[in-house]
Amino acid sequence: AHVTCFDIDKTQLEKAKANLKEFDDRPEFIADDFLTHDFEEQFDVIVSSFTMSHLDKKEKLQWLRKIHSLLAENGYFICADKTAFRSIELNDALDIINSGHTKPNPITSELSLLRKANFSLRDVIWRFRDYAVWYARK
Repeated sequence: AHVTCFDIDKTQLEKAKANLKEFDDRPEFIADDFLTHDFEEQFDVIVSSFTMSHLDKKEKLQWLRKIHSLLAENGYFICADKTAFRSIELNDALDIINSGHTKPNPITSELSLLRKANFSLRDVIWRFRDYAVWYARK
C-alpha cells in the first residue's frame, strides 16, 4: 500500500514521520495547501483528522469537493473531528467552541455537507460527546 501524508503544517508532518518511522520510507510526506495542491493521482481512501472543525461552511464544502474529486470510484473518505451539539447551551456548558476548534458543527450538518459534495453513502461510525468519526463513499 502507498500512503501519502499531507498537511500544511510542517511540524505536524514531522510528528507523523516520527510516528510512522517503523514503515521505513513507504509513506510520502507533503507539506502544502490541500486546496491548491496539484495531485497527480487518485486515492482509494482519504482520512482526515481534526481539520473540518477549523474550516467555515464554505471552506468545508470546497475541501469536501476536492476530496471527492481525488477519490477513485467507490473510494472512501473517513473523518475524525470535533463536533458541536445542536444545543447552544450544551456547547457553552462543555466549552466546545473555545476548545481550539473554532468551527465545529453538529454531525448532522457535516453529513449534509457530504451530500452537497456529491458523496453517495454517509454515516457516523463512532461518537462520544463532542468527538465523532464519520465516513462517506464516492
